[in-house]
Amino acid sequence: MMKNGLKTEWRKMIHSRTLWVAVLIGTVLCIVNFIENIQLLNWFTSVSKAGTYGYSTLSIFGNWIDGASDGIGELVFFIIFPILAALPFAWSFCSERRDGYTDHLLTRESKRSYLVSKYVVVFASGGIAIVLPLILNFILNAWILPICSPAPLIVGGGDAMYLSRLLFTKPMIYLIGVLFTAFCWGGLIACLGTTVSSFIHNTIVALLSPFVIFYGETVLVDAFVRTSGHNVQELMYMLSAMPGDPAPTWYVWTILLGLLAVVTIVYFLRGKHDEMLS
Repeated sequence: MMKNGLKTEWRKMIHSRTLWVAVLIGTVLCIVNFIENIQLLNWFTSVSKAGTYGYSTLSIFGNWIDGASDGIGELVFFIIFPILAALPFAWSFCSERRDGYTDHLLTRESKRSYLVSKYVVVFASGGIAIVLPLILNFILNAWILPICSPAPLIVGGGDAMYLSRLLFTKPMIYLIGVLFTAFCWGGLIACLGTTVSSFIHNTIVALLSPFVIFYGETVLVDAFVRTSGHNVQELMYMLSAMPGDPAPTWYVWTILLGLLAVVTIVYFLRGKHDEMLS
């Protein structure tokens, strides 16, 4: 039963137009980053000076969309990251309940199977919407930028930077780690939208609640930092592999897994006691 439920949800997700709209939007922003890097390369060539750090200043790991810090493509991509992750399939849970499609599904599979299948595929949809554009961006930039470790002065160094040891020793493994982390952030955000929509049955809420929650947390943390003087990393900045403030690997994964655990528990408790799913 679980296998059939997963197949059904996966098929619906893959054929969802909103998934490919999200991928298209992310891809456009990744192409913007690529164009910006072409301009950077042209400028670097015209100056004809490698400088102290040589061509490591042009390293793909410091200039692709998940490593750049001041480009328009990177800026917009991470601003709308929560929306891109929620857009593909986070809305499906409340939409199917409203249309009565859930009742039809529950005649063929158990409530538990439906909840698990929906959650797994929603998680995958958020990850796919984020990671596919990132992979394309890396491939595009690999045509023009050197695949080498970046200059430490450019990206910062030490254990305070996410996966820093891998970045400077095994950069391709670092890339896999960064893509996996982005996939998990996307999945978490998509499931967050679905969970919130199980309380407030509205597709717009499913799409925008992660954005509101993440940016609301950013505002609160900024206010806390200004008043207390403590340095706390905001969730929005942790979505990027190279945030502006230090974000050690252990810190990022503690927050990510902690949030995922809370969202998962709330989702299944809500589903268990939801009389409309009986």
